[in-house]
Amino acid sequence: MSSRKPASPNKYLPFVIIAVVLGVALAGAALLYQSSTDTARTARLDEPPSTAAQPTAALPPRTPLPGAQPPRTRGSSGENTATLEEFGDFQCPPCGAMHPIIKAIEEENGARLRVIFRHLPLSNHVHAFNAALAAEAAGRQNRFWEMHDALYEKQRSWSTAKDARPLFAEYARTLGLDVTRFNSDIKAPEAVARVRADMERADSLGINATPTLLINGREVAYSTVDDLRARIKNAVAAGGQ
Repeated sequence: MSSRKPASPNKYLPFVIIAVVLGVALAGAALLYQSSTDTARTARLDEPPSTAAQPTAALPPRTPLPGAQPPRTRGSSGENTATLEEFGDFQCPPCGAMHPIIKAIEEENGARLRVIFRHLPLSNHVHAFNAALAAEAAGRQNRFWEMHDALYEKQRSWSTAKDARPLFAEYARTLGLDVTRFNSDIKAPEAVARVRADMERADSLGINATPTLLINGREVAYSTVDDLRARIKNAVAAGGQ
């Protein structure tokens, strides 16, 4: 009976090297694609949307969608009040960085500035939609803004969790909410509808990056925090015009 002589291991070495090189190249391409996609969809604080691509004058003053509930608003509602509207994603790192800046701007301008928050959870942030629902569930107990602030301030904790919902419930407990009701409201169709309405508003305005800021209904492009402050100060001085 004849037998086949085993092949030398060195015979396969070139194929192993080729496979390793291809694997590294494919992994690098995948990481590059993911990075470019995330950058395109999430506006960085130091790289606001281009005014050439999205001219300020092209966006009309906002009008409510038919049947939509009033937006989440903090501050004065007087006729001569300037309005700062944010389209934000609670899991978006630049939004988290913007949060204390907006709070400081609110304090600087007091009753002369009204702040509106619109939900725009991006699909590449796995907990963002549930975080928006958590804020809306808290809002059903009149604690929307308290949960809004907590979600941004604790973003690093919950955004890396496998399941963020238990942490949301813990924040609700800390805020003194009825946690049983909170856990029910976070699944409520009304909460989902409210988040969807904000997303539709963003889509109708061609907004797909966070944070995107509007002053008196028009998108604002800014290069620095001081630039943003100056633009808001001018709007406040103009009495919301």
